[in-house]
Amino acid sequence: MNRNDANDPANQITAEARRVRELEAELTLLREKAYNFETLIMASPIGVYRTTPDGKVLMANRALAEMMGYDTVEELMAKNVAEQGYAVDSYRTLFKDTIERVGRVNGFESAWRRKDGSIMFIREYARVVRDDIGRPIYYEGTIENVTDRTKTEMLLKESLKQIGRTFNELVETLSEAMNIRDPYTADHEKRVAALSHAIAIELGHSEGFANILRTAAMLHDIGKIYVPAELLSRPGALRKEEMELIKVHADAGWDILKNVSFDQPIAEMIRQHHEKLDGSGYPRGLKGNDIMLEARILAVADIVEAFSSHRPYRPAFGIEQALDEIDRMGREGKLDRQAVAACQRLFRDKGFVLP
Repeated sequence: MNRNDANDPANQITAEARRVRELEAELTLLREKAYNFETLIMASPIGVYRTTPDGKVLMANRALAEMMGYDTVEELMAKNVAEQGYAVDSYRTLFKDTIERVGRVNGFESAWRRKDGSIMFIREYARVVRDDIGRPIYYEGTIENVTDRTKTEMLLKESLKQIGRTFNELVETLSEAMNIRDPYTADHEKRVAALSHAIAIELGHSEGFANILRTAAMLHDIGKIYVPAELLSRPGALRKEEMELIKVHADAGWDILKNVSFDQPIAEMIRQHHEKLDGSGYPRGLKGNDIMLEARILAVADIVEAFSSHRPYRPAFGIEQALDEIDRMGREGKLDRQAVAACQRLFRDKGFVLP
């Protein structure tokens, strides 16, 4: 009988022994890979975890334990992150809803409470692992402590808010400075600012656009500081040469503010607020689209406030006459028709009242 026959019992035993050795070698390799992988996870500076859907910790590395303020991984694993990890319950709810609906979260940021009660901010990447019928078995992922970055961002935001408050206070102060020479002008600027902002919003512009326009309106007559005070408060009609002196305030306002680092060209808005679409305005006789949209809105608000308020040289005409006046100027091609219509809606349909 041929000893190499595959049916020979001795050959079968040899083949089986060889297969056992191969399987043992594969198992040893898998164990080494698993050990190396576990070592890598445990040595990672990024927190790594696995939890049940209800928050029981199944696995965690040293980085996560230290991040959470625990002395050992075992101490952390005795906790439930759903009950003791999240600083705000809504963070946990949002995380759970998202990961089970989408299957993962990428860069999810929330606040966690450490062992000593202090708050830390984290960024999380995780996925859900499901069983054969789709039920969640566990969540696994990584956690990075971004507290320093978050605190820096919070400080930056607060600094920007403070800068914004200081800027607004400066604008108010510049506007109030006109009270020293002409109380009418300062009050006029505040009312024009309120109306300009309202028209911008009515036209569908953003709050940011409207706020920039309000700033320009608060300062639009600052150039009158160069106009003789007696002309600003004197009763009676002005002579032609006196009116020409008053007209310099548009260019003067631009000259005062041109070197101020505003986010938007506020100085140019101020320079253009007496321009008319047909070129009949001043100081440069600009036409049509050469006039900034902000200046077109400002022009409408300026005329309405001026007509509806008392002036040293005449009594107030009232809102209705002011609205009729901008309507006429709009039809004549002097004012922006959309800004005129928005202003009319504010007063006639929405009950807007000048402050």
